[in-house]
Amino acid sequence: MNSRTGCYVGCMTNDYEMLSLYDIYDIGHTAAAATSETMTANRVSWFFGMTGPSLTLDTACSSSLYALHLACQFLRLKETNMVSLIPFSASSTGRGLT
Repeated sequence: MNSRTGCYVGCMTNDYEMLSLYDIYDIGHTAAAATSETMTANRVSWFFGMTGPSLTLDTACSSSLYALHLACQFLRLKETNMVSLIPFSASSTGRGLT
């Protein structure tokens, strides 16, 4: 908790967002920010009390590799003490996306 740990997430899908917004008449007031994959790193770093840099990358198939590259750069520059690297690719099952 409260460590200078950076959180780097490589994410390339938005299936959770699409499934969450499936019923346009049942969308919560936080849907604009809470369902976006860009908030993944921020949610993880807040939950674990990380106070270092927090970012989510979407560079298609190279997202995880690019997140690793940036995490190593931040360690070399001593901007963080530790890093948390999360390669993330969620795909939907169940309801189809239209």
